Formats: sequence, structure tokens, C-alpha cells
Amino acid sequence: MKTLEVCIIDDNPEDLKKEKDMISRSLHSYSPVFTCSHSFETISDISRYDVFFLDIDLPEEDGIHLAEKIHDEVPDKPVIFVSSHNELVFSSLRVSPAFFIRKDHLSEDTEQAVFILEKRLREKPAVFDIHYNGTFVQIPLSEIRWFRKDHNELYIFDGRNEYRIRKPLKDALSEISGYPMMQISESAAVNPNHISYIQDDRVVFEERDFHISRRFLTTVRKKYAMWMKGEL
Repeated sequence: MKTLEVCIIDDNPEDLKKEKDMISRSLHSYSPVFTCSHSFETISDISRYDVFFLDIDLPEEDGIHLAEKIHDEVPDKPVIFVSSHNELVFSSLRVSPAFFIRKDHLSEDTEQAVFILEKRLREKPAVFDIHYNGTFVQIPLSEIRWFRKDHNELYIFDGRNEYRIRKPLKDALSEISGYPMMQISESAAVNPNHISYIQDDRVVFEERDFHISRRFLTTVRKKYAMWMKGEL
């Protein structure tokens, strides 16, 4: 089952626990990984999250302004409001939330919100989201040739550009777990759609080739054979 990175911001610990429990029970297609906090200031690297559940009435900054910040940085990530102030539903519409959960209808509203969320995620275009040179970039997964790690930096090549970001390879692969990217070593993963051929312990592309480490060799050969038959 795919993981879903969920960020919940609510300054009420009791409400936060209820929301976490209800989201867990309502999800069917994803296994949630929660980050829960009373303040948005404690959250770093917001691009890692798949969805945000925000209380609106927060002491430091209201959830609507937080949603604007999130949309400025990661415009495709859904924001769901959770509030005891039902009258704020119309004010919230200016930031186009995916849903508005009323705390006095937490159970039924969360079920409906999660149903809509899962449908939206299933229909989401297959892209890899990054921040590069201060710009939000979406790279179609079908165009990515490879990921390669060099020290603490990850390089992503899409046939035209090579993007450099700071992210562990395992985290990048986790984000695209439903896509048939093949890990060939501790420092590289490749897209079988763009491989020219595999010979001995080398994966050959039009642009360059990569060494397949001994640990991954059998698995890579098996997966590539499955991909050639259309089974991957």
C-alpha cells in the first residue's frame, strides 16, 4: 500500500488526536504517515507532504493565510480545513480548499473529505515535484531517465535538463513508489522506458551508461525482463 504524508496543524491536542484517528480510519488506499503540530512554524520542507489538514483558528496565524503560503510554494498539494467555526467556510473558499471539515461533524465530514482526497490522488498526473533555483518544478515521471546520487545531492535527468536537489534517493523512490523505476545501486535508479539495453552489469542509455551493483543485479535483470513483457 502506498504511503501518504499527512501534515495536521491544530493547536488543540485533543482535536489533533481525534483528527489523526479519523483520517487513519477513513483512508482505504493509502497508509498514512503523520506529522502533527500545534504550529506551522515547526514544519520544515513542506514539499514532502501529500496533503495538509489545517485548523483555521490558530493563535499565531490563521489557517487561511497558511493555506496561501502552502499554495505559493506547492500549488498542487491539497489543503483541507478543519474548524469549529462553521461560518468561516465561505471565507475559506478564496484559497480553494479541497474540503472544509466541521469539527462538530468530524466523523462524517472526514470520511467525505478523505473519499474526495483519494479520488483526487488517483487522478493526479504522474509527476515528481521539486524546488529548483527558487522555482516549483513538476517533472513528468515518464520523462525521467534516471536519479543519481552524488554525496548529499540527488541529480534528476529528464532528457533535456539535469536538476540537482538535496534529497535522499530512498525518499525520492518512496514518493514515486507506484511507478516502475528500478534501483540499480545505492546511488542510482533508472527508468526502464528509456533504457537502450542491459549488457552484463551495465545499463546503457543513449546519453550514458551506469554500473549495476552486484547486490541489485539479479533483481534488475528480473524486473527488466518483466518490463519487456509488459508485466511491470
